[in-house]
Amino acid sequence: MNSSVNLQTYSENNIMCKTTITPLKEESDQSELFKTLKKLNEVKAYIKEANEIKATLEKEIFSHLVEHEADFEGTTNYEVNGGLAKIKTIHALNYKVIADEHEIYKVLEKLKSDASRERIIKFEPKISVSEIRKLSSLDMKLISPLLEIKPKKPTLTFEGDFS
Repeated sequence: MNSSVNLQTYSENNIMCKTTITPLKEESDQSELFKTLKKLNEVKAYIKEANEIKATLEKEIFSHLVEHEADFEGTTNYEVNGGLAKIKTIHALNYKVIADEHEIYKVLEKLKSDASRERIIKFEPKISVSEIRKLSSLDMKLISPLLEIKPKKPTLTFEGDFS
């Protein structure tokens, strides 16, 4: 018998949220599922190892091409093997705002540059999913035209021995 146990099911603003535990149909299903999960686990381990090797090799290649840590932005093209092969390095810097909004506006007002104060640091709307879920149905109807809500790719996690 295939009976599901709903641990938590609720609908907030037409968004269905649920947690369910469903036993597998038959023992044979478990055997095939365990084999597949074991293969997936092995592939994940190979990918992790491959990514670590890739990062090490890239670091080694950069050490041959670049004399110092890249504290600049730009692209450098290298010709190797008499021009038969090319290597391109791209250096970029990460920019992150670390001040609060009040401090930012205070500094922007003091700028003497011709740069557009409104474009130096942009304030972009961010959605708070937890607050969206708290909205009443009426409020949700008002805000819905401003949002795109669509399903994400489901995630798969597993643990235990699948031998």
